[in-house]
Amino acid sequence: MLFPTFDFLLFALPILVGFWALAGRPVARVLFLLAASYFFYMAGPKTDPPPAPWYFVGLLVFSTVLDFVAARRIHALAEQRRSEDERVAARARRQRNLWLTVSLVGNLGLLGYFKYANFFIQAFSDVLHEVGVEVTPFHLDVILPLGISFYTFQSLSYTLDVWRGKLDPEPSLRRFALFVVFFPQLVAGPIVRARQFLPQLHAGPRFSREELEVGAFRICKGLVKKVVLGDWIAVQLTDRIFDAPGTFSSLELMLALYAYTLQIYADFSG
Repeated sequence: MLFPTFDFLLFALPILVGFWALAGRPVARVLFLLAASYFFYMAGPKTDPPPAPWYFVGLLVFSTVLDFVAARRIHALAEQRRSEDERVAARARRQRNLWLTVSLVGNLGLLGYFKYANFFIQAFSDVLHEVGVEVTPFHLDVILPLGISFYTFQSLSYTLDVWRGKLDPEPSLRRFALFVVFFPQLVAGPIVRARQFLPQLHAGPRFSREELEVGAFRICKGLVKKVVLGDWIAVQLTDRIFDAPGTFSSLELMLALYAYTLQIYADFSG
């Protein structure tokens, strides 16, 4: 489900209505947005087979629970770390670092497996081949989960902020889960810091003409960047050149490289 499409408009309008209808009910509002975000993640782009099997949601839940628990344990040990008893303080520091390591290994381990496992397997096989060791190459049949890079680093950044003492842990699992899976930035970014997002959930929505105008302007600006600029560059220039690079001159290839940089900027900033 891509943003500049009619399908997304049909999805977003009921969410907007439901959000404001639940403005005075913070628990119901968060649960409503959480359910909508998981639905959005499972819908994914229209491909056959669908790109979001159920275990993708399991990975998302795993990262959410892992960092929620790790951050709470890290924060709970903060007082002991400052104890005058050196043994207590040293034990607290070790346990804090252990929980941080669990978060790092769990999150980056999943990301590394799904995104880079086949790359490293192939690289290792090539190295063995160069030194005269023949191995039977194999390829892991894994599907890259949607948005795994974005939600992994976003969830992990929360744990790091708590470990550094820049942020108190979020006491509500549902609010933290919404921070991780909030649909506008789940599959395409940008990565949002918890200290920017979570206070907005606590404060609740505030409707004003000024915020409505700012929001409408940002939506229009994003559509222009993505549809008018980014997509036009892709269709009219970069895709044509990259599909058949041998038929273009060096100058045209260089132009395509710079144009692709602008295309990526327009896609992500839009």
